[in-house]
Amino acid sequence: MNEAISLAQYFLICRELGESPKWPGNLRNYHRTEDQCYSPSIADLTVWASTHDNCQDEAFNHTNGDVIVFKFLWAHLAKYFKVEAPQPPSTLEGENDGPTINLVEWASDKKGVWETIVAKYGGSVECFQPESFALLDWGLNPSGKLTAPFMSTVHKARKFGWNRIDNTYEAYYRTFRS
Repeated sequence: MNEAISLAQYFLICRELGESPKWPGNLRNYHRTEDQCYSPSIADLTVWASTHDNCQDEAFNHTNGDVIVFKFLWAHLAKYFKVEAPQPPSTLEGENDGPTINLVEWASDKKGVWETIVAKYGGSVECFQPESFALLDWGLNPSGKLTAPFMSTVHKARKFGWNRIDNTYEAYYRTFRS
């Protein structure tokens, strides 16, 4: 599961259209805290665990070792993509419900805009898949029991000698550049 491509496409398409990338969810999720995982670090943990005898037959969780708050991530993304992202109002329509913007519907007619962006700056036309915005909707706007913060821990891996920590905001920037 990777939100980075869809997030980047949302911000880039909004920028291309001259629109502000509005927070697509409710206010509760805008203030939600979450841990995240950087793919290269997951790969490194897997290699580390498989090459250390003391890790044999052990299972490990992975996180970057920090947490994010979505309102701060949104501000970081706006700065990175050089757009102004408006602060959501103190209350949002559907505050206790689902998203205020359905990103799957939003993306349904944006392929042509993505093609324009790729023609100007490079990239892959094929990586625009409107259905990938369903994962982004789910990630930014969990509902039901999933709305409580879920935090994993790398405590066990640390006890076994794993010591990597990734700054999640910086990991997003490295992912975007790659």
